[in-house]
Amino acid sequence: MISKHKKYYSAAIALLVIVIILIPIELSQSISVKGKSFPSKVFIITKSINGELSSSLVNNQSGITEEVNYYQAERGDNFNFVIDSNLKLSNRVVINQKLGEIFSFRIMSEIEELRSSLETEKFYLKMLRSAEKSALVNAAKNNLELADQKVIELTKIFNRQKSLLERNLISKEEFEIAEGNLNLSKIEVKVAQEKLNEVVTKEEIDYVKSKIEGFETQLSILEKRKENFEIFSPISGTLVKNFNSDTLLTINETQNVIVNFPIRFSEINSIYLNQIVEIKSADGNKLNGNVTHIDKLVKDIKGESFVIVSVSLNNISNEQFINSTLEADFVLESKTIFQILTSYFKKEFNK
Repeated sequence: MISKHKKYYSAAIALLVIVIILIPIELSQSISVKGKSFPSKVFIITKSINGELSSSLVNNQSGITEEVNYYQAERGDNFNFVIDSNLKLSNRVVINQKLGEIFSFRIMSEIEELRSSLETEKFYLKMLRSAEKSALVNAAKNNLELADQKVIELTKIFNRQKSLLERNLISKEEFEIAEGNLNLSKIEVKVAQEKLNEVVTKEEIDYVKSKIEGFETQLSILEKRKENFEIFSPISGTLVKNFNSDTLLTINETQNVIVNFPIRFSEINSIYLNQIVEIKSADGNKLNGNVTHIDKLVKDIKGESFVIVSVSLNNISNEQFINSTLEADFVLESKTIFQILTSYFKKEFNK
């Protein structure tokens, strides 16, 4: 009798289980996943073994390096990176703030040489234009005196030749040569006088001005190259102290904190962009975040397929959450009991 009741009882339980399994009531599901937090963006300046400097801006939210710059010294040149003095007063950095400057000894030397040459030519031009007591003026005066002296001498020769011509002691051609030389010397006096008045010719001034323009163009090019060696922060954030000699400077953008969670490939269809996620910190605080990126690449972790999902913490700029382990609850697609059991046995069968 008892065994008969047991049979009915067992049958009732089995029937109840079947009914429960087949009832199309959907149950909400969630998974708890641990992930690693990162600053939303990181800007790094590094030095290679051969002395080459580089800077990179990494977007941890999208997993993309947004910007890379290389600074390579020319052969025989030396680079020297100097951090801006304002950074030593605060560890906070704002966007477009100057971080430091790379000094190229070759460029600095060329700039100084050009500046010196430019100042020399400018001084010379000023002297050409307005220095009455300069050596150029003295030279012009000497040339005028020589021209005047030449006229005096040729005048004496001309008078003697004229006297000889009147006595028919020389030919007319010899007299005309003496007369031509005298007239030519008088022209030379006029030219010397004009040079003294002008000090120098316009052509010489134009030549010096062209040299000045050339020096200024070269100087502008080098100054532009020097400006390109000034490094500015592309983000706002916190300056991180580096104990690695190859890493010269690191800035973390702490306005947003990104947490990367590995989600099983079988459950990734339940995850969507802007999905609200509840996150728990190590100290028990509960934070809210939303899904900002779902990676397209499937990764193998201990024989299982996972997809990395990035979650942005809402309105969180506290540095204590950076580079720490956080736990999150992801709400999955609701399933019936039958679907839940089927998924469970599939997982167990595939192990």
